[in-house]
Amino acid sequence: MTTVIPVPLRREIVTRHQAGEPLLEIAQQLKLSVWGVRKIWRQYRDNGEVGLAIRYQQSGPRGERLIYRAAVWLKRRHPGWGAGLIRVLLAERYPQAVIPHQRTLQRWFRQQQQSIPPMRRPPVERHRAERVHDVWQLDATSHQRLADGTPVSWISLVDEHSGALLDSHAFPPIRL
Repeated sequence: MTTVIPVPLRREIVTRHQAGEPLLEIAQQLKLSVWGVRKIWRQYRDNGEVGLAIRYQQSGPRGERLIYRAAVWLKRRHPGWGAGLIRVLLAERYPQAVIPHQRTLQRWFRQQQQSIPPMRRPPVERHRAERVHDVWQLDATSHQRLADGTPVSWISLVDEHSGALLDSHAFPPIRL
């Protein structure tokens, strides 16, 4: 969560930038985010002194406490629902409200420890061939086109242990 920059510090940013100091240097010297300093300058440039006022009603998740609470409530009631679905439902329920992006909703759910990691399949135990010629793999490719446009299909035989190509046979594709 970001912290609110106090008004005196906002005025100092504006004063220093009006004196010719670059916003990047101001941010580095005051140990502030470059984006935060740029935002404060834009607010002042666009709205004058009023732009420097702190807008507590807009602080917090996207400035919409109702949307935040509704999204978190929906996720709590339906843990299997994703942020995309919840976003659609919020847009239907609150058509006049500004609905945050799907990634923002995911961040809110993660902050509330409500995100469920995607299901992962258990690892499959694979037994590879231990010696040459223990296991061969037969692969077929059909209806491919060569560089000159000729249609072709082929079969290849590969030794699993060494990876050596044992045989390969190309032929014209057959219609079934």
